[in-house]
Amino acid sequence: MKTAGRVVVSGLVAGMLAISAVGCMGQGQASERRSGSSVITAEEMQALSVSSVTEAVQRLRPNWLATRGTLSIQNPNAGRPIVFVDGIRFGTAESLQRVRVADVEFVRYLNARDATTRYGTGHAGGVIAVTTKR
Repeated sequence: MKTAGRVVVSGLVAGMLAISAVGCMGQGQASERRSGSSVITAEEMQALSVSSVTEAVQRLRPNWLATRGTLSIQNPNAGRPIVFVDGIRFGTAESLQRVRVADVEFVRYLNARDATTRYGTGHAGGVIAVTTKR
């Protein structure tokens, strides 16, 4: 994948220098751009003919389900991803079984840092965020 960009100085605006950034992404295979992606689209799930969101994640992005960090007896789910559906906490990764593929617009994985920024502490395993078609 090739990327290019340029910075254009567009003059003074109210005594301040205005700068515009312009970028473009080179052409490439769609699958090449998606590989390693943090998103699974409804189209990708439909193309697989999967029966559950869990199955789609297992087949397309199995690393999302990996346990991260250390586990403890007190909190055995500490390093596992937490599922949110439309911004509401839904449960552990196993709860993806209850989400109908037909209702999903896309599924996104947020790493621990991004999950903490968006949802607060307690997401060492990251977040699998499901957005439905509503």
